[in-house]
Amino acid sequence: MPDDEVALLEFGDFLGGSGNNHIDHHRDMRLDIEEMSYEDLLALSERIGTVNTGLPEEDVKNHLKTRTCSGINLDMW
Repeated sequence: MPDDEVALLEFGDFLGGSGNNHIDHHRDMRLDIEEMSYEDLLALSERIGTVNTGLPEEDVKNHLKTRTCSGINLDMW
């Protein structure tokens, strides 16, 4: 994608729609890493290992919708 273009992702009803209506059913399984020491975080990373949770960049690029918009001439004002 050229530097002068913008990509937008639309999620619609992602996570149950707008507002705070989402209920986290796995809250008790989550770790509070903000309060963990550096050593604790290192030990955790050794236990967990490497996990790939994202799509490859090429897949994301191939599924983005692109639109070209003409610029606005601000010199008129």
